[in-house]
Amino acid sequence: MQSYQIATQAWALALYTEGMDCSLIKAATGILRRQIQYYVAEACKRRYNPQVSKVILNKHVQDKPRSGRPKKVALEKT
Repeated sequence: MQSYQIATQAWALALYTEGMDCSLIKAATGILRRQIQYYVAEACKRRYNPQVSKVILNKHVQDKPRSGRPKKVALEKT
């Protein structure tokens, strides 16, 4: 799954919340329908409720921390 910037994710979520069709959101943002649905589901899990407030916070669209060992960073030799 491709990762998009937080602003793009929030934009797609806002368009979806306003009732825009996923095909139009894809045309505007480049995000696929299934990924839009994933972002909406994750935002709802993180307590985003557009009936209460349509304000989208960073915590609603922020990527999850990656599991596993971090990649090794090679030090430059001078």
